Amino acid sequence: MKENSKADLKGNAEEDLLVDLTRALHEALSEQSLRSDVGEVSRDPDVRSACFDPKAELLALKESLQGLERTEKREKIEEYKKQLSEYYSLTAELNEELESRLRFSTTAFSKDAKIPVTFLTGRVSSYEGKLPPEVIARYGDFIDEISTVNQYLQDFKRKNQGKDAKVVFEELFGFTPEGRIEIEADAFNLTVNIENKADLALLFGNDWSDENKRELEMMGAFAGIDSKDSHLKGLIVVIHSHPSIELPVYRQIMLHEQKHILDMIVSRVTGARGQEDITREFSEYQAEIQRMANDATVDLNDDDFFLRLMRDSLMKSVEVEQECSEILAKMEIFAYMKNGLATRELFMTLSDGEYYNVLNQQRADEGVAAYSQFIDNLQMDKALTEKTIRNIFDKGADQYLSALRDALDAVQGFRDLGVSDGKIIGFFQNEPLSQWRKIFDRTKSLYEK
Repeated sequence: MKENSKADLKGNAEEDLLVDLTRALHEALSEQSLRSDVGEVSRDPDVRSACFDPKAELLALKESLQGLERTEKREKIEEYKKQLSEYYSLTAELNEELESRLRFSTTAFSKDAKIPVTFLTGRVSSYEGKLPPEVIARYGDFIDEISTVNQYLQDFKRKNQGKDAKVVFEELFGFTPEGRIEIEADAFNLTVNIENKADLALLFGNDWSDENKRELEMMGAFAGIDSKDSHLKGLIVVIHSHPSIELPVYRQIMLHEQKHILDMIVSRVTGARGQEDITREFSEYQAEIQRMANDATVDLNDDDFFLRLMRDSLMKSVEVEQECSEILAKMEIFAYMKNGLATRELFMTLSDGEYYNVLNQQRADEGVAAYSQFIDNLQMDKALTEKTIRNIFDKGADQYLSALRDALDAVQGFRDLGVSDGKIIGFFQNEPLSQWRKIFDRTKSLYEK
């Protein structure tokens, strides 16, 4: 019996090690940074790249652990984690270096709005042999994309040189503005300054009515605005540049909004899922739910069937709210870091549903109200059902706030170790919010003294 127990313990210990190994993939590496659309990864060390490739090395490590003692397994796993940390540091370093050379506008209009393509390409090339070929290729794709954007903006500027800004505005948005307009092509976005509040309201399809006034006044700047020019999709920054706005404030607004534009360009290259993708998928899901509810073969008196539909729809709705909230928070953290905002202020800002439509208590209240209307026609305990709905929304809100808090703890942890904000953004640029704390925990030893 004792011998069998020892064997069981040994087997459990090895399973624990395999769990650690799996976490090295699923926790330290996000799905985005391990995209496998570049082909199969070789397990043969002679075929693999000379530099550290997280996915290839993990596959090789799994095979090399066969038959090793516990101590040897632990040593190999720890060595992998160390190399993984150094890999993250390298990509963060390159991300910071590239972004620092992109010309963010810090005045009303930038005189030099050209992208230094030759320099950027040279810096990426200097990392060949340090980063996997597919990673280098992805950086190349980014440079190609932002260079194309920059060229179009410069062509747009030449094409509209000397033209009345109001005419250009009408060509872009389909109506003639009443107030003063300024339009300028920057390095990777088009900046549209609107002075008149009514013009700003019309741009977003709202009349300047009392009920919309408060909401519109809060919206001082917007990134990713679309127009009739498909080449400018997602590349327009609109700013309510009223006469009283001071230049330092304007500079902070520009840094913030242009960071959003840059992140959109990065997402376009990496294929990262955005809020639009998630909401589109959810709309398709809701349409299927509606189709099922309208099915002629359904017994309209079958409360159990409709309750299941409501439950499934509710769970999916909260899941979507949570994922969208985390994506929004990630983008806003990066943009506010450009402004030097403290993590405490970041948490307060991104947990407040008054300005950002994140999953919090307010959204939970709205969810309960929406689903309460649905259950009015069902023969069930309304109070108990509403309590269940609230619990589901509250749980989703708690999970979002927990992920936000952990992510900002990671940002603050790096800041406390003297890591620049540019490099911190580089660490997390392609990682979901939920991974930030794990990445910090795995890499902080590189900066601890």
